[in-house]
Amino acid sequence: MSYQIDADYTQVFMFPPSLEDFVGPDDPVRFIRTFVDSLDIKGMGFKVRETSDGRPGYAPSLLLKAWLFGSYERLHGSRRLERQCKRDIALMWLTGMNYPDHNTLWRFFHDNKAAIKELFKQSVQVALKSDLVGMVYHAIDGTKIGANASRFKGVNKEEMQVLLRRLDEYIEAMARAVEENSNEEPDDRLPTLLQDAKTLQKRVQENVTELLEKENGTLSLTDIDSRKMRTNRGNVEFSYNAQAAVDQKNGIIVGSGVSQAETDHHLLTGMLDEIKETAGGNAESSVADAGFFSGEELA
Repeated sequence: MSYQIDADYTQVFMFPPSLEDFVGPDDPVRFIRTFVDSLDIKGMGFKVRETSDGRPGYAPSLLLKAWLFGSYERLHGSRRLERQCKRDIALMWLTGMNYPDHNTLWRFFHDNKAAIKELFKQSVQVALKSDLVGMVYHAIDGTKIGANASRFKGVNKEEMQVLLRRLDEYIEAMARAVEENSNEEPDDRLPTLLQDAKTLQKRVQENVTELLEKENGTLSLTDIDSRKMRTNRGNVEFSYNAQAAVDQKNGIIVGSGVSQAETDHHLLTGMLDEIKETAGGNAESSVADAGFFSGEELA
């Protein structure tokens, strides 16, 4: 009978193991750490939450490394990323065995959306300097990404007008109640519910004007910025139109964008501008399928 390898749970280390031994020299996490450590995090506009009470906060560079790892491994969501911080050896190496919770991870992402977009440009610049981007041939295409919105929670033109009237009545009634029950001490702050209602009213009003001009204008109540459009599967859903431009040499994304337009007809020059801003110029040749055809755009 041949010897079989099995786990020996009684075995102990004579010396404490080093995390360096568990991550190979060619592991992508080493690039992530080197890349982030080379950035001017503060100069790029990343926000740092500072407090003098309680335990110190996590450094933005550490949280950024965790998110970049999550993006590389397709860990979409702060809860999944929190769980992997305690399970994935490579991620433990990257964070130095620190374990930020999902709320901390989410707040960092929410506070730094603009800086993360700037980071994308920086990564393309690094790839250019490393001769990973050829600038000879770029391909542009788009795809529909479903919004976090149910098709059954949308309103049409008539229902939009009713919704706005109800919001007006609700805000007026709440404002009267606040005034009648206010203390003698004046307080300029609006109650949270009233703030939310006013914010919703403003966003609905901004979108209704545009949608009423469309033949089949429909507004999602759960994701107001999304639009009903035909998806790649052929059905109609509340979605966004995501665009990407890829370099031929190594498949590196050199431009990206998200639009509310259902078709790609008028998005070509915008994507070319995005590539120029990100990579510092356009390729010798850029190609796109017939969905981008527009005489105005080509002119």
